This record gives sequence, structure tokens and C-alpha cells, in this order.
Amino acid sequence: SPARLGLAAAATAQVLWATGNLLAASIGLPGVQLASWRMALGAVLYGAFLATRRRWISAEALRRGWQGGAAFGLTASLMFTALQETTVANATVITALQPLVIMALAGRMFGERFRPELLATTLLTLVGVALVIFGSTTSPAWSPRGDALAFGALLAWVWYFPASKRSRERLDALTYQTVVLVVGFPIAACAALLTTGAVGRPTTAQWVGILAMVLIPGTGHLLMNWSHAHIALTVASMLTLSIPVLSTIGAAAVLDEQIVGWQVVGMAIVVVGMGWLIRHHEDDHPPAPAEDSTP
Repeated sequence: SPARLGLAAAATAQVLWATGNLLAASIGLPGVQLASWRMALGAVLYGAFLATRRRWISAEALRRGWQGGAAFGLTASLMFTALQETTVANATVITALQPLVIMALAGRMFGERFRPELLATTLLTLVGVALVIFGSTTSPAWSPRGDALAFGALLAWVWYFPASKRSRERLDALTYQTVVLVVGFPIAACAALLTTGAVGRPTTAQWVGILAMVLIPGTGHLLMNWSHAHIALTVASMLTLSIPVLSTIGAAAVLDEQIVGWQVVGMAIVVVGMGWLIRHHEDDHPPAPAEDSTP
């Protein structure tokens, strides 16, 4: 069914995003420079693909999708910088606070309802998130400034999800994804100029990493944007609770970041809570499918 396909697409997006966090931490470009080059390359590739299908970005598409693009530009700029100034675990678990805010917005904006047990389980899951943050504060990679940047990314991330769901009521996923990249690029480029004085000149190895960012977490965004037309906003948001666990485990395996006992306990709570949320969540107002059939 479309709902199950939407859930599968959104779940796959979490794996791709977690992989993107590891890539962003290891490419070697300042976060804002990485964000701007990733969006520039993505806009060119998606724009070229649309052109091969004789489709173009219209003024109407820009009007309907600019908010998501602005939010994405801010999220990427702040998050990529945070990933390079604090631990991958901290940056990802801070942005995982998003579902709590989305729960408050989804009812007013989209008429979604949830049971009281959902709020209680979300709060318990956030205790697990806090344990992961507490467990990494002794790590040499931990930075209060990096955590502050991650909180800024959280606010932009909260803006991005409802803006994307609203835009998908009128735009197909591919067009919307292209608009997001076109609008997000100048924001990320300005952030790079303001903070580092340049957009940078990536090396050949860094260009390979940038292309990987377009293909891996970028595809995650395409899948999530497609799924917005088929699943509730609260469900899409709750799935992001898997990113801290996936990213922390991946950072330990690939980047040699240490995982301490409290983090293991916290991750276990997050996994259990996320499973309960997805299994028992009741959506009384399923979203209407948008007019497209493929991601």
C-alpha cells in the first residue's frame, strides 16, 4: 500500500542520513563549504535530470518550495559545522529532539492526532537521547560551541519537515527536491563566505566525498520527501530517532569515537522507544497522496 511504501522509504532515508553524518565528519572541508558545494552539485545533477524529461523549475514551484529550501540550507550549514566541532553522537542526538516539537505542530497544521501514550513514550525516548549526550561529554571531540550549532540545526530541521509536507501537497518529489537544492545553495554559500571568507576549492578526493553526499544522504532526502505524501508527519519525524543510534555505532566503527556505558543504555532506550512509537502510533488523519507515483 502507499502507506507501507512511504514508511519503507522514510525508514531507508534514516540509514542514508546516518551514513551522510559519517561522510560529513570525514571529508575535511569546513561544514558550510561542504554544504554549499553539496547543494550546488545536487542542484546541477537534479536540474539536468529534470531537463532530460523536459521539465523545468517554474516560478510557481519556487514559490511553493522556497521555505523548505531555506530551512534545508540552514540545517545543512549548521549541522555540517556541528559535526566537525563536536562528536557525531552529540550532533545527531540533539537534532533527534525534533519529534517532540513536531508532535506539537502536526495537530495544528495537518490535523494529526496521537494518544497520550505517544507523548509519554517520546519523553522516555528523549531520556535515552540525554544519556547519549551525557555519556560523550568527556570525549576530546566534545565542544559546547558544536552543541550550540547542533541546537541551531534542530530549529531549522523542525522548520524543514512541515514546510516539506506542505510543499508536497502541490509539487512532486523530484521537482521539490530540485527547488530545495536551488534555494538552499545561496544560503549555504553565504554562510561559507561569512564564516570562512570563501566557499573553498575542494580537492579531487573531496569532490568524490561531495558526490557521495549527493548520492547517499541526498537520496535519503528524496525518499523522505516522497514519503511525506503517504505517511503522517509525526511518523516521519519519529523515525529520525534511529539516526543517533546508527550514527553513533557507525562513528565507533569508522571514526574510532568511543562509546561509554551510559551511551549504550541511552541507545537501548531510544531503540525500544522508537519501536513502540512506530508500532503503536495511530494516525486518525492519513495524508492525501500527492500526484506522483515514483520517488
